[in-house]
Amino acid sequence: MSIIDILKTRITIFFKSFVNKPEDPIKVLEVNIIDMQENILVLRQAVSRQIATTQRIEQQYNKNQQEANACQQRADLAQQRGDEDLVRKALRRKKFFLDSANSMKNLLLESEPVLDEFKSRLTFFESKVAEVNFKKKSFIRRINCVRQAEKIEKIYPK
Repeated sequence: MSIIDILKTRITIFFKSFVNKPEDPIKVLEVNIIDMQENILVLRQAVSRQIATTQRIEQQYNKNQQEANACQQRADLAQQRGDEDLVRKALRRKKFFLDSANSMKNLLLESEPVLDEFKSRLTFFESKVAEVNFKKKSFIRRINCVRQAEKIEKIYPK
């Protein structure tokens, strides 16, 4: 549900209260819980995307490290053969891959706190929704008790 839909719902409830058409509190509560669950879904998707991004960066980092190691081996082999030109080329490629790996490592270091923050927010919101669901059930029981008391009051006035 988008922000516009949420605002429409809120404005509708607000104006209905002025027109003296009482809004069913259970329905209002359920709409709010659905909104919260949709927000959790969006947050879960963000966490999934961040995890996938982190994994791709990590794979690229490992690949660059392996390429740098392979370039070092080529440089060592070229040095044993005495080919200085190939040694320089291999060491330049090694430097390129190490620089790339270092930038990937920096990205990983930057993305870890973001991922941890997303995960902690997701856990927090999920616990809040569970708490609201529990309170909703209690609230529904209270409303039903009040409605039953009102029916009894109508049947047996004081």
